[in-house]
Formats: sequence, C-alpha cells, structure tokens
Amino acid sequence: MPATEPQPSDAFGTGPAQVTPLMVEMLRQTRPWVNFLSVLGFVGTALLLLTGAATLVLGVASARPKAAILGALYLPASVLYFFAALFLFQYAKSIGEFVRGGQPGQMESALKAQKSFWKFMGVVALLWMCFAALLLLFILGGNLIRTLRG
Repeated sequence: MPATEPQPSDAFGTGPAQVTPLMVEMLRQTRPWVNFLSVLGFVGTALLLLTGAATLVLGVASARPKAAILGALYLPASVLYFFAALFLFQYAKSIGEFVRGGQPGQMESALKAQKSFWKFMGVVALLWMCFAALLLLFILGGNLIRTLRG
C-alpha cells in the first residue's frame, strides 16, 4: 500500500487543525521583519552586482587577474542573494494576504513560500561548504607542491 501524505486530522489526531488568533498575530508580527530582510537582500544584491562588475572591469583594465576573478565570483553570489531575497519577499507578501483574508489556502501559500526559502538556503549552504572544501584542497595542494619542489 503506497504511503500518503498525512492530512491535518492525521497529524494531530484530534480533527482538523485550527488556526488561533495568536498564530495569526505571530505571523502578523513576523511579516515586517521578513519584509525588512528581503529589502536588505535586494539592496545587497545591487551592491554585490555593482562591486563585482567594478572589480571585474578594474581587474581586467589593470591586468590583475586575481581581482578580475574576485569580481567574477561576486556576480553569481549576487544571483544567490537575489533569489534568497525574492523568496523572503514572497513569504512576506503571502503572510500579508493570509492576515488580511484568513483563508487556509493563504496560510498554505505563506508556509510554502517559507519552505522554499529554507530549502534554497539549505542548498546554498551546501554549495558554499563544497566550494570552501574544494578551495581548501586547492590551497593545501598548492602549498604541498611548493614544499616538495623545494
């Protein structure tokens, strides 16, 4: 028999889950902070793009490949910042719709947006950890080669 996703009545064992006024109030109080962090994310995205583009152009113009590489790395980082900010913005928007309308589907949308943000951040954290591990291996390997050469 295939497993099915539990329904709210199965998850709590006492019938359908109820949204309490305190739950709605906590979401209402959370929304400004989520919105604030999403705006900071969009501002950070713009700053990363500008810094990355300037560093890349100046690195190429001054024949400094390390600076150009650093500038080039800022560009994909800005894409990651953008999507993180976008997911937070969508979460804040969904919270607002739920607080105004109070419909279960609106709360589901808010929770889906929140899940998307955390899933994205988990993948980004994993990618950064892999990148850091590869960078560490590259640095250690380079030092080992220099040491063996003499």
